[in-house]
Amino acid sequence: MTVFISLHQNWQHHQQHHPGPSPSPTAAIWFKCPKGKCDEDKIIIFHSNKPSKAQEGYKQRVSLLETDLTKNNCSVIINDISENDAGEYQFRLPGSNTSQKKVKITVTPPKASSWTITFSPAEITAEKGLCAVISCTFTHPDNIKPTAAIWFKCPASDRCDKVKNIIFHSETPSKAQKAYKQRVSLLETDLTKKNCSVIINDIRENDAGEYQFRLPSSYTYPKKVSITVSALTQKPSVLTPALTEGEPATLTCTAPGICSGTPPNITWTWRGTGDNITEEDLTTVTTTHFSTLTFTPSAKHHGTNVTCLVTFNGRITTKKTLTMNISGCNTVREGDTLNLTCSDDSCPPSSSNITWSKKGTTALERNNSGRAILIISNMTREHAGEYVCTAQHHSRSLTASTVVTVMCEYKQRCSDRLKMACDMLLPLNCLWFISPLMTCVCVCVTQGVPLPFIRWLTLKEYSFTTSVLMFSVNSTISLPVRNHTNTTMECVSRNEAGRVREVQVTQIEKQEGKDTS
Repeated sequence: MTVFISLHQNWQHHQQHHPGPSPSPTAAIWFKCPKGKCDEDKIIIFHSNKPSKAQEGYKQRVSLLETDLTKNNCSVIINDISENDAGEYQFRLPGSNTSQKKVKITVTPPKASSWTITFSPAEITAEKGLCAVISCTFTHPDNIKPTAAIWFKCPASDRCDKVKNIIFHSETPSKAQKAYKQRVSLLETDLTKKNCSVIINDIRENDAGEYQFRLPSSYTYPKKVSITVSALTQKPSVLTPALTEGEPATLTCTAPGICSGTPPNITWTWRGTGDNITEEDLTTVTTTHFSTLTFTPSAKHHGTNVTCLVTFNGRITTKKTLTMNISGCNTVREGDTLNLTCSDDSCPPSSSNITWSKKGTTALERNNSGRAILIISNMTREHAGEYVCTAQHHSRSLTASTVVTVMCEYKQRCSDRLKMACDMLLPLNCLWFISPLMTCVCVCVTQGVPLPFIRWLTLKEYSFTTSVLMFSVNSTISLPVRNHTNTTMECVSRNEAGRVREVQVTQIEKQEGKDTS
């Protein structure tokens, strides 16, 4: 087992004095003595003029404390001491006799260090846009009272603990690198609790690397923690309650990560938009971000998708899409499938004869198992109405009904009730009256559930009348055309089911002295 006394271990120096006019020493040699003769080339551990002669295990570990040998100082330092370094050592000046005196080094196991640091984990993977938490604890000698903390980001080929590498300084925040200012904070500011954990927000690709911790004016902990940065894979979570037709509901989208950095932008993609981002503080440095979408479910929402999109730092995105499932829905879109279920919940269970029928029609579905399911595909407006479920049990008869509404919208159609002989086109049922004033009359008819409304676009001065009959809306418009030979007419119909429009250009060739009104 290798035992380290410390990073740097000094031992007593040995001096060699030279009386008389002997030449000034120009080199120094140190040997590690085996059991036999000491001053042999194979046991050299240091040669000031020829470093390559040193044993492999001692190269670059041994150095003179004073390189000027005329000062009669032959002290050396041996770094990274291990138990193999125990033994006797001898000094020699090349071309002179080897000193008879030897120095002995004894290596003892070190005491447990008072300076320790523990990372959990020591290797961290963080996703872009989120945050990384370095969880760590540390110990120190009892006489040390920590008042500040420093974190460094280690360069590829240099020491970590340099001022230029500081990413966080609890006492002097301005010392942190610009890219890390206001992105790094301690999870516990009371350092007497020996907690050095930090959170790094708004993780970027260049945050990958090793980090080191230091107590100012005391000690830099040699152990490091590593952060790896990967692409954003986490999805937002969308909390969806049971959706029932006609009952207000709120969807909640929570952004991934619990970070206190730049709030993400949360948007909903759907028929409506969500509320502004709401933040819920969990601790002083960790925050969850969420957005809510409140609406009243109806048939038009059934089977549609709603997407929550979360954007970090304006460029990193993640999203979650859900398909809406509306229960208790007796309103269907035109073209959808209707599914009605009727069951007899008698106790004890019976084999009632159950029949589905549309009011005023013959039976549509019959079953004698106590449960009947009526399925109608490709719903049209003719399918709208009241459906009745009848359960016949012995001599008793029970009924229940539900009203089914079909949401539909029909494209505008032109009426042909008005006829006129004049030289023009009538694509939107627009009629020209040439004398005494040039006047155009257009009729637009639309039908739908819910009842649609009509707007006329691209017109400046006009008058119109609107009439309603059942689910039909009739709008008639009159406008002066004066010297225009062609006019664009646009009729737009809209309801909750959608929006349709009809655009036509009417044309007339001026006919002098002719009155066709």
